[in-house]
Parts: sequence; C-alpha cells; structure tokens
Amino acid sequence: MRYPQKTLNFDLIKEMVNKYRDNQLQSILDSVVRPMHEDAEAIWFDLDTLKDFIADIENLVADNPNAPKGKLGLRMYYAAYPTKEKWSRPGYEDLADLLQDPVTQRYEKKHTLILVPTTEVEGENFDFNPIDENTAPGRTLALTGTANSPTMALNHAYLIPPNSAIGEWF
Repeated sequence: MRYPQKTLNFDLIKEMVNKYRDNQLQSILDSVVRPMHEDAEAIWFDLDTLKDFIADIENLVADNPNAPKGKLGLRMYYAAYPTKEKWSRPGYEDLADLLQDPVTQRYEKKHTLILVPTTEVEGENFDFNPIDENTAPGRTLALTGTANSPTMALNHAYLIPPNSAIGEWF
C-alpha cells in the first residue's frame, strides 16, 4: 500500500494531543484569574466546507487582476468566542446563528480557530482579504480601510466539547 506524503506517527499525535491537554488546556481550566470549567480541545470542519473555502479564495484571486499573485495559504488563528450576550448585538451578526442551538450557545469563551487567506510576498506570508480590492499584502487593515468590513474567513466549526467527542482517537 502506498501512503500519502502527509503523515504523522500515531503515537506522536497522541503524545502531542495529551501534552496540550496536560499543559495548555489544564492551565486554562486551573486559571485563578479567568477560571473556566470547560474549554474546547478539538475542532472539526467538514471537508466540503474547507474545499469550498479554498476554492472561493482561488477563484476570487483568479478573477481579480489586482489580486496578489504569490503562493496562497491559510493562517489559522487561535481565538475564543465572546460572551453569548454579545452575539445578537450589531457587529456580532456572524455569531447570531449560534444562538439557535443549545449546544452552540455553550461556545461562549471557548477556543476556536479562524482561518484567513494568506499570500506569499518576498518569502513572507501575509494575511489578505480577496473580497476587498483595497487589501494588499503587507498593509494593515487600518491602512486599507477594511477594519469594519466583511473579511474572508472561516469559523463556526464543531467544538468538542461541548459537542460529542464520539469518534475521536486521541
């Protein structure tokens, strides 16, 4: 059997996941300053959603003659959901759908990932927004005037916990 090039040893994965749980996650749960009784320790995205997000980035770049032409990538930012009471306020509309489900309502303050497109410029990877013609690699959002406008990003994955961990190996 031919194996794909992108592999990690099973025991290495298990060790790394356990190190996260024993160190970073435990520090969060044991915090005296901002104690939490539970935090996400895994995040699941369905493959079609990831493929669609990547295809949208590629298509937007291909259709825009001013788009950056460097090697494309994704940066995954560690993030945490704001408190639930904010989700129905102006500026938080992207989270309002989480209020519809009792499980996703428990996402407040939990770890998540936000994926944003990147492009390579002179060997460095820069975040950029392919739906905003004013965005340019190496320029901050403040300089491009896009601070309060829609930015291409992916979030709203399946957080474990509070969702079920059934099916996890690690």
